[in-house]
Parts: sequence; structure tokens; C-alpha cells
Amino acid sequence: MTLVAGHHGGFKHLLLHRPLSSPGNLLRVDEAIADVEASRAAGILLDLRHLHPRPDTLDSFCLAKHMATALLGPRLRVALLVTAVNFAEGRFIETVCVNRGGLVRVFRNTVAARAWLRARLERATPPDLSAEAQ
Repeated sequence: MTLVAGHHGGFKHLLLHRPLSSPGNLLRVDEAIADVEASRAAGILLDLRHLHPRPDTLDSFCLAKHMATALLGPRLRVALLVTAVNFAEGRFIETVCVNRGGLVRVFRNTVAARAWLRARLERATPPDLSAEAQ
């Protein structure tokens, strides 16, 4: 089962449940990437805190490989939100994505994850030089 929680503060919040690499989950990841790209949002907050039991390595790898391939075009950020219990799986997904060119980072803290996503927007916004020109 997958729940899409919608946009929050300039990013798409997506909750995934097991199995991570199910066709439905992969489709929802693709839809979230397309939605974020179209809306020029900061990125995707992928919430993996509710994974019980923990996903196996192959399931995590399949999701990471799919995300990395889908993220290459739009170059969007994905913040993985995990708990201490599933931090290793989150780090594994991050590593696979980063090694394939994705902008993915794992977080245990929601505030830090949101700040990292918003930093993309701040850098993408050109500075207002009108005051300097006067």
C-alpha cells in the first residue's frame, strides 16, 4: 500500500510501504517526479519510517535503481526520511542513487530533510539585483 500525502512547503511528500519495488510504488515515484518537475517544487520527501518489517536488500536496490534512472533527467532532490531502525536501508538506497547520479540524501530528522529540499529552491532563485543597480 502506498499513500501520497501531497505537497508540503514546496515539496512532494510520498509515503511508501513494503514491498518498495512493487509496480505500484515505482509508478507513484515516477508520478511524484513528474509532478515535482511540472510544479517546480523543491523535490520529494520520501517517507520510509513506516516500513515494518525492514525491506530486504534486493527490494531496496530495485527501488534505488529505478529512482536513480528516473531522476537523471530532471535532477530533482529526494530526501529519504527514515528511523534509526531502518537507517541502514536508507543509506543503502542513498548510496545506490548517488553512485548512479541521483541527488538523494537520507535523514532521520524531518526538519533537516525539509531544509535540504528547500535549499535547492533558494539556490535556484536568482538574486534581486535591482537594489544594487540603483
